[in-house]
Amino acid sequence: MVQKGAFKTLKKKPKKLAKKFSFWNEDLCLNKVNKLFNIYRKHKAENSNVDLIQSSGNAYRRERAVFKKLLLKTKRKAWEDFCVNYNDRCGSLFKLVFNKGTCGNSVGISPNNDPNNSIMDKITHIMDFFFPAKSPDDNFVFNPVVDPICSLTIEDLEITFGNLKGRKAPGLDRIDYRMWRAVFITDKIFMLDLFNRCFILNYFPRCLRNARVFFLLKDGKDPGLCNSYRPVCLLPTLGKVVERLFLIKLNGWLDQHNIIHDNQYGFREGRSCDLAIHTLVETMKFKMNTDHLALVSLDIKSVFDNMNCSKFVILNENISNSDFEVYTDGSRIEDETGFAVCILQENNNIENHLYKLKSHNSVFQAELAAIHCAANWAASKNVSINIHTESLSSIAAIKSASTRSSFVNNIKQDIVKIKHLVGLSWVKAHLGIQGNELADQQAKLATTTGLTQLSWLPVPMLKGYSIK
Repeated sequence: MVQKGAFKTLKKKPKKLAKKFSFWNEDLCLNKVNKLFNIYRKHKAENSNVDLIQSSGNAYRRERAVFKKLLLKTKRKAWEDFCVNYNDRCGSLFKLVFNKGTCGNSVGISPNNDPNNSIMDKITHIMDFFFPAKSPDDNFVFNPVVDPICSLTIEDLEITFGNLKGRKAPGLDRIDYRMWRAVFITDKIFMLDLFNRCFILNYFPRCLRNARVFFLLKDGKDPGLCNSYRPVCLLPTLGKVVERLFLIKLNGWLDQHNIIHDNQYGFREGRSCDLAIHTLVETMKFKMNTDHLALVSLDIKSVFDNMNCSKFVILNENISNSDFEVYTDGSRIEDETGFAVCILQENNNIENHLYKLKSHNSVFQAELAAIHCAANWAASKNVSINIHTESLSSIAAIKSASTRSSFVNNIKQDIVKIKHLVGLSWVKAHLGIQGNELADQQAKLATTTGLTQLSWLPVPMLKGYSIK
């Protein structure tokens, strides 16, 4: 209470209000625009004579044009007078022109709670939080398979440039959409060749990948936490044009192959949130009359920010013009487990690899080990192969992003390194396919005569075997 009373008795310093730039004057106040507009609107509402409506409308538009011209002239004259008569050497005008303002530039982040962190340390810390670099453990190798594409047309560019909205903040190059639209109008063929070249070379220019990043503090959040900020990235506008053109081609390809599910409403043209809610309500009404109904709503926080793309493996199902066709299979007879890898070239069996596992290994492990063996063989010979297996579960485990088995993850990493050499596909059993029938016979033989192969035991299986 004493402290509160002491502060109340302190003499308050008068606030220094910043000089306001004002241009409004009596000439602007005494205008007839509103009056003429009301007369024009009244004549239209009363369905007056067409000539009367037209004359009142023309009078209103003439007066509005005069007022706009006077407004711009008054603004410019007031700004010139303000600049000429400004005497504050390093005041607000100086900070405005030379971008010397300090408001909003403070960084509240303090890495490791160290008060001696420099501004660069703080910026590096928050940038690493929102845009983490690739870790040394990520061995993700991307080898794109480029298929023939349809070239862009002038109509595609006209649609894209026509839909560009003005008043958008540019990136580091400070070139906005209006300037690129003017370049396109000047030389459409040049712009068409430029964009088609990017598509043909499967290349997004590096200079268009650099962004200007701002961090906005969320309302009511702790400025000392990285989660309290919202990053805003300003990319070069030309890169956004390339992205829009790519989106046109991507959406066309997805529609052509009927890939997107009909219930997908996000990020689709003509599919709004209102339409999704309407569909949901109508479905609920229909189900309530016949069945029990339960609705589960899921919201994943920062789903795209927390997604590790390197965990997702997209394997080729088929390598065109491959050097060899490889069939794999695993088998278990009584307490013996083994697998076989049969290599064919032009339907001729040229080589077989038979391995025997430990008695506690499962058929699933044998199938995975066979695929791994085939991939390692292709890597050692530097040849392209198509691997055919009966085990859908093995393919699903290799493609899964949530696999915790070190055995499966090791196989996944080895296959990803040679994605361009290996195709992996499922083949249905017992259909009389020569290579598949051969692999089945050899896998059964491997349970007794195969070479001994080092086995990996997942934790659950190891526990079960130890109890026995």
